[in-house]
Amino acid sequence: MFGDSFSVDFENNRIGNFELYKDLKGYFPKTWGKILSEELGCEYRNFAQGGWDNYSILQSFCENITEIKKNDIVFVGWAPEPRIRLTDENGVWMSFNVMRQVDWGGVSKDSIVKLLLSRVSGEDKEPNEGVMRELLSWENMIRFTMKEMTLHIWKWNNNGLFSDYQTIEDETNGIIPDSHWSEDGHKNYCRDLMEELKLSNKFI
Repeated sequence: MFGDSFSVDFENNRIGNFELYKDLKGYFPKTWGKILSEELGCEYRNFAQGGWDNYSILQSFCENITEIKKNDIVFVGWAPEPRIRLTDENGVWMSFNVMRQVDWGGVSKDSIVKLLLSRVSGEDKEPNEGVMRELLSWENMIRFTMKEMTLHIWKWNNNGLFSDYQTIEDETNGIIPDSHWSEDGHKNYCRDLMEELKLSNKFI
């Protein structure tokens, strides 16, 4: 599994208020990936990282592609397209998100915002044509290399998908302000995903 904070396990997620959520519930809930792997009786490997941009997600896929075997089930969850990344002086990649950025890593905030805004167009700041063509080309490559595997590519921000399921903020009545999915949100997304995959004949 590859993706950002909507794919990563709660206990490994550095984005959001997941420690508070664990303290409130008394445990780290299972995310949709873990639930799905248990339902299918599959070994579970998750390479997602909270806050990642699509360049980092693609790099993670490329770095681990030799570990993927025939008949494996592979999930690639894209992040919002306008996110970008830059390296710091030590060559460490940092992802930038204009909507939620707090630490700009010593880089001029105005410079980063200008770069981020150059990737979107229109009043709703949708990804521009060049950004979308780039993402589609990556998908073509991934689909070609995964021809013998079961592959599902998705986006939590596609057509408001993330808002279809209960969030941590919803479950805690605002006590924990976090728009990531709650335990029930993950369970219900997994249920709907199972149905979607069955209807598309991706697996029985």
